[in-house]
Amino acid sequence: MADNGPVPNPSPVDLSQVLPRKSVRLVGVPMDLGAGRRGVDMRPSAIRIAGVTSGLQHLGHTVSDDGDVGVPAPESRGHGSEQLRYLDAVYHVCNRLRLRVRRRWRQARCRSCWAAITASRSAP
Repeated sequence: MADNGPVPNPSPVDLSQVLPRKSVRLVGVPMDLGAGRRGVDMRPSAIRIAGVTSGLQHLGHTVSDDGDVGVPAPESRGHGSEQLRYLDAVYHVCNRLRLRVRRRWRQARCRSCWAAITASRSAP
């Protein structure tokens, strides 16, 4: 069998030409309440710093950033039950997120919603 040299890589696909263009709205939830370890609240900032906006724009999407949902500092309240840490505060933050998404949905600025949820917990 003859050696014809290295096999050329296929032509790269320009995903902005293949994927449907969307209007994307980012909302951060910098919350580490109930997580069992500090630092989870930095994930929305880290995702932004990593370039999610420019990456989505490179794919042809229109991106706007709605900022972050307000989250109380853990030091500003008692944590409550060990099994359900900061339950009341977590509920209210999730409700604020729900209301913001619903408001955008009703304004027809969001026709489909994707959520990226990150969680962290300590080992038992």
